[in-house]
Amino acid sequence: MHQIKNFIMLILGILLIISCEQIVPFPATQDSPLMALNGIFTDDEALSIHLSSTLPINTQEVEHIFDATAELITPDGHNHLLSHSVNGNYFLSNVVLEENKTYEIKASHPEFPDIESSTQLPEKFTAKLIDTSLTNIEGVPGWSYDIMLEAKESPDKYFMIDVSYTYLDSTILPMFIDDPKRIEFSHFSTAISAENQQILADISDPAEGLKAIFIPKPYLAEEKFNISFIVADRNLSKATKGQTNAQIRVRSIGKELYQYYKTLERYRLSLGDFFIEPVQIHSNIHEGVGIFGAYQEQIIQIQL
Repeated sequence: MHQIKNFIMLILGILLIISCEQIVPFPATQDSPLMALNGIFTDDEALSIHLSSTLPINTQEVEHIFDATAELITPDGHNHLLSHSVNGNYFLSNVVLEENKTYEIKASHPEFPDIESSTQLPEKFTAKLIDTSLTNIEGVPGWSYDIMLEAKESPDKYFMIDVSYTYLDSTILPMFIDDPKRIEFSHFSTAISAENQQILADISDPAEGLKAIFIPKPYLAEEKFNISFIVADRNLSKATKGQTNAQIRVRSIGKELYQYYKTLERYRLSLGDFFIEPVQIHSNIHEGVGIFGAYQEQIIQIQL
């Protein structure tokens, strides 16, 4: 009986070890590096992208690509060559970008597979601040916001909202300036139309908060809708009334860019957490890695 018990415990131990093993798909970029393209644009600035090479995971230096051929294909079928400026940055300033139009980007270099991607510039929208009040979340001071968004119906519309605080009192300094993993302003929302709770699911330290409020428009039926959220910062306890400026940035973005920002947040929050499945950052670059996306933006500035 004792030997049977030991045998059962041995089998259970082996099963436990096997169940802990994770196979994480990872592109074989060490032997066959790929081009990485990053380009996020809007209609009121010159279009720019950055090209670099993928590197082994233990390498931190960025390998810029200086001599690639990069071109933008506009909806009318015209090809526009981008010019290289410095450190792998390419730009195009003589094209008028239009909302609800799809733009394609291509890049080639003899040492890498050709890459391409496409994205649609979202249409403009309006954002209005309805109410704000001082509050706290989990003992940390913050301001609550109620914002009304108005946007035309679309099956593929997503929003991100972030807030940053600027203190007029020069003695109030950033708290986490030397720690890139920590964020200065933590965003929280329990609104049914926000996905923050889903993004924070199974995160061992959800009090860390997110860098933005994530809102998938397809879940909503109306063209006008309200979103409520709280943005906390410990420095708010040191500020006096009228000595804090808040900048509220509302962005309308496409699905690919939305997925990119969501996975980027999950990746940041999962660093060093051994109880979370590995997070792969979303990419929409064919035959390469990175993101090519567009946005429209509304900025609201108030004094608190």
